[in-house]
Amino acid sequence: MSSAIAIPPAAPPDERPRAVVVIGWVWILYAAVKLFGGVWGLIVWRLGGVHDFLVAKPRLMVPATLPMGLLQKVFGSFGVAVTGQIVFASGVLVAAVALLRLRSWARTAIEVLSWIGLCYVTLFAAVWIWVWRRTSTDATQTPSSRFLALSITLGVVVVLGYAFVSMIRVLRRDDVRRAFRGGSA
Repeated sequence: MSSAIAIPPAAPPDERPRAVVVIGWVWILYAAVKLFGGVWGLIVWRLGGVHDFLVAKPRLMVPATLPMGLLQKVFGSFGVAVTGQIVFASGVLVAAVALLRLRSWARTAIEVLSWIGLCYVTLFAAVWIWVWRRTSTDATQTPSSRFLALSITLGVVVVLGYAFVSMIRVLRRDDVRRAFRGGSA
């Protein structure tokens, strides 16, 4: 019994562009990481007692100045959030496997996911810069450490943004569209 995902070849290598294979496997890896994280989060949440510790006795972990009602709602909905993550990652996995099988709907789905990812990293960068500019430096943060944190974050955002734009451009190429015309089943 193998736990690996078996993906039968849907088309000869000359009919499936190499870029589609790369994009498909990137999304499969992403989905696998999100699935693992979601399942692990549920296990820790339910079996590890995190729910009781954070919701029932939150004063042990949380400073008294924070609003407990809000924190209890956030911590109380953690199970729903990781369940949503598992469902989302499962959908991404199905779409990525279908992309490798040259299903036309999967090309559209992965392009939509790439657009969502691009919007997400753009919004994340904007919020990060806004927060970074408004936070006061405390005694533990030097200006150089703040600048380093901002530089690393923005570097990751640029790399991810470039990856999403590249995926969108590849999925819209004529040769890629032609490859999917026969795989709409």
